Amino acid sequence: MKHKTPKVGDLVRYRRSSTRTPVYGFVTEQKDNYSIKVHVFNDKDEWFQQGSFWDKSHWEVVSESP
Repeated sequence: MKHKTPKVGDLVRYRRSSTRTPVYGFVTEQKDNYSIKVHVFNDKDEWFQQGSFWDKSHWEVVSESP
């Protein structure tokens, strides 16, 4: 099954968190073809709250925006 590419407005889950509670957020900005900014709403870890751009491959689409 092919994974969907995250885009602005999509609900996403952090793909690399197999040992922790799932981390969810909304894609708020796209920098280029590979980088997105995600507003994480269920984790207070500074790692997710720093406002950095992420490689799209670190996130999987849970629900697409219209």
